[in-house]
Amino acid sequence: PKPMDGPIDLALIAVLSCILAIALSSTRRRKHMSDVSGLPNGKALDAQYPPQKLLPAGLACVFVDINCFKVVNDSASHAIGNDVLVQTGGHLQALCAELGPAHAFHLHGDEFVVICRVAAAHQIAARLCRVRIPYTTKHGERFQASLSASVDTPVEPITTAECIERASRGLCDVKEAESRVIEAVRRFYGLHCTPEQAASTEAEKRDLKARVEDQLGQALAGGAEAQGDGGWVYIPLEGAQAFAPLDRAQAEAVPDAWVFKAKPAFHVTVLTKFDATPDQYHELAAVLALRPEPHEPLRLRVRDLRVERVDRIKDVSVVALVAVFESPDLRAFKDGYLAKAPADRRADLDPYANEGHLTVVRCHGEHAAELEKVAERLRGEVVGTHVLVRRIVVERNRDKRQLVIALDG
Repeated sequence: PKPMDGPIDLALIAVLSCILAIALSSTRRRKHMSDVSGLPNGKALDAQYPPQKLLPAGLACVFVDINCFKVVNDSASHAIGNDVLVQTGGHLQALCAELGPAHAFHLHGDEFVVICRVAAAHQIAARLCRVRIPYTTKHGERFQASLSASVDTPVEPITTAECIERASRGLCDVKEAESRVIEAVRRFYGLHCTPEQAASTEAEKRDLKARVEDQLGQALAGGAEAQGDGGWVYIPLEGAQAFAPLDRAQAEAVPDAWVFKAKPAFHVTVLTKFDATPDQYHELAAVLALRPEPHEPLRLRVRDLRVERVDRIKDVSVVALVAVFESPDLRAFKDGYLAKAPADRRADLDPYANEGHLTVVRCHGEHAAELEKVAERLRGEVVGTHVLVRRIVVERNRDKRQLVIALDG
């Protein structure tokens, strides 16, 4: 090359070198960023966590995708689909910042990965599954896109690629389980799709939950302001033939002078502090629908009849005659619902350490000994008897409005 004439401008060379370095760095960053979501992409994931190297100890993988994303693109537009991807990226970034250290990556299409601490993985997945992203179709219909997530928390050293693959397979299992729930709930409520809806399984999945929620929520809805009111779930047992001896206990064996306040209506508490929202109704129905025989009544068997002190009444001494049940049916139902609830809420939802109990009558404490004799006399008649549960009631605390779920078709 021809030598440069005149003195070399070292300052100019330094500036040009700096510009070139910035340009190269920017190019590398662009190669490692998603053009759509703005998150680091799969190349960034491979660079930060090489696929064939062991995932650092204490880290887990959350695999995420957008439910029925093809339906979003087809029914709205690819521009709307891209906006859903952008909003998904925003939710991931916000959760990583809140529950980090954690790193979110946009692999491709509608699939994302979060690498995070094991302790935060399930919380991140649970929060993502509650995300709803509204969008409007070409025909003006309003829907919400939702996310599914699966977690892999390695207990032995594995590579990053293996951890992501296991989380991905787990998401397939989650999707399959969701499909079974949707189909079971559809059958349980006798919901039928129009031919247009039936033509697309994905469209049915997207639409069905909203329709079920409508059906479940109408009895209690009372407008949007009603959502979130507290409530409880119980089994009414008025007039149950198997409890004729207990009816006699209320009417004959226990004199009115013993009774503390009004005689209680026969019921078995199932869940307390139940949030009256459509999501809660849907989960309740889904657990019932997934029973082997969803339209068969639940069976309760009386295990014991005993007298207990009523601790929640503080100002006076009160005792109660209580029938205690054993019921694998009811236990399985409660466990199925509680498995979907946050761990810190389960004790509030199910505060009783039994499979159901029934308060027959409450009496003043000075009659405890007499009530014990009543219990002993009735025990032989009552213990071992069964009652069939044909309906479950959700009642809202604010106005006592009820939603009744029938179990006998």
